[in-house]
Amino acid sequence: MNSILKITIMTMVIATICYGALLGKAAAKEDAEPPKNAIVIEVKGLSCPFCVLGIEKRLKAIEAVKEVASNWSKGEVYVLVKDGQSVSDAELRDAVKRAGFTPGKIKRPEGQNSQE
Repeated sequence: MNSILKITIMTMVIATICYGALLGKAAAKEDAEPPKNAIVIEVKGLSCPFCVLGIEKRLKAIEAVKEVASNWSKGEVYVLVKDGQSVSDAELRDAVKRAGFTPGKIKRPEGQNSQE
């Protein structure tokens, strides 16, 4: 019985450490500001660090996406596109929807057009 209790406690400790690491990674982006050349996506329902992890994973899966940052307190996601590539508003909206959120306005840097 002692070994089962030890394993249970160790599992809980490891899970707590992993949870804290993930939360810390996402929470650090709470105050992120958009880079000058980023596409800004308003996201309805983006309210916690775990939301950030899910939506960033979906957006990073788009081939043309170079980097993603989020500000969950503002409900915004910032997308940088790889040099020489483009991503359509439809692709961005689809990724946001697949992550379980509702996309709002998409603001592009001046001179960058939507590919819809």
